[in-house]
Amino acid sequence: MAFRDGKLYAFEGRRVVVARTWPDLRAWYKTPARPWRHTRRWADRLVGARLFAPGAAPPAAGPAQDAEGQAPAPAGFDTWLEGVLRAEHGALAAYFDAIPGAERREALRYADRRWHLLALFARCPGALELSASNPALAYALASSWVFRRPAVAKPMRAARSLVRRRQREVLGWLGFPPTEAARRILAKIPPPALSVPALLYLRDALGDPAVVKVLSHLPALNAGVLRLATSPRLRPLASPRLLLDLVGDPAQEARPEVFGSLCDTLALARRLGLPERTRPFASLAHLRRIHDDLARRAGGRDWARLRAGLPDRFPPPPWAGTAQVVPLRAPEDLRAEGEAMGHCVASLAPEVASGRAYLYRVLAPARATLSLRCRTPGDWRVEELRGYGNRAVGPEVRAAVAQWLDSVEEAC
Repeated sequence: MAFRDGKLYAFEGRRVVVARTWPDLRAWYKTPARPWRHTRRWADRLVGARLFAPGAAPPAAGPAQDAEGQAPAPAGFDTWLEGVLRAEHGALAAYFDAIPGAERREALRYADRRWHLLALFARCPGALELSASNPALAYALASSWVFRRPAVAKPMRAARSLVRRRQREVLGWLGFPPTEAARRILAKIPPPALSVPALLYLRDALGDPAVVKVLSHLPALNAGVLRLATSPRLRPLASPRLLLDLVGDPAQEARPEVFGSLCDTLALARRLGLPERTRPFASLAHLRRIHDDLARRAGGRDWARLRAGLPDRFPPPPWAGTAQVVPLRAPEDLRAEGEAMGHCVASLAPEVASGRAYLYRVLAPARATLSLRCRTPGDWRVEELRGYGNRAVGPEVRAAVAQWLDSVEEAC
């Protein structure tokens, strides 16, 4: 990675990405099979995912070890790695320092699509104020082609003409109900909870007056509340007390931890032959107690049936593990993980045996279970990263797993 003449150059495997800095944020990429072309996706992965606060120190090299975490790397490896990290940090710092501090700090409040937001801030006067008053509306406007069909040919030109209009007008242009109630609901969503799927689900759900009423009465919204309240299948199972519990649960802010717990609870009940649940869960604690009880019951009853059709060893993992991220290579490993972590991960054993999924035991910086899903041959994506009882993990665990995934993807 290098910064030269106002452009950031990144060489990512067989792909080259070039990003121009503030205020003319544009990016291009090329591969051996494709000529140079404009990109937002790779710019967001390059710039948005690496954006850091002004003055942030470069990362230090981690402990030297081989791919399996068994033996130390050659002497001097840590020194070499630290030099690489410092060089990358220096190139990024030179690029980011051209971005005004207010815009840079505002983009950092969001979990993703930071490149899109920075482009909106750079080209649309007033966008920074819109982001401060209604982050969800700014987030959607920065990616208007996702929400407006058909998309306009010049999305930033359209955004520039809209950004200072009444927020209800912008909502209507993006396909949301152009009402004060909808505007107030979107304004309750904090930047970490925002994602394209969450806003698309919300847009559809705002056509239901019952959803509008529920969301209007909650003091704040987060990822967990949005996922449950906007799902026609799960909404009847969420009592007002449960939704209020989610508002006060930090684990729900950026990711809907409760969604995995609730789906897992329903799946466990089906496996045990219990009647389909129609009554709402009284509270978040109530949901977790039922989940943990069903997980214990299902683990004992179903394992003999599942184990009968499984090999002694699973296929090789898609990526080698480390001392902290350990692949679960046998059915018994999977069962032990489920018992230790209080979830029904053992039920995925047939999918692991068939090569459609793979599970890893995360040991540090905190205990968790990582599941990968194979979308197409050779294309593995993170499906879930969960703590005990399918609960959300902290940001330090997510950062450690993301760093490991980046290292193995770059090595491929």
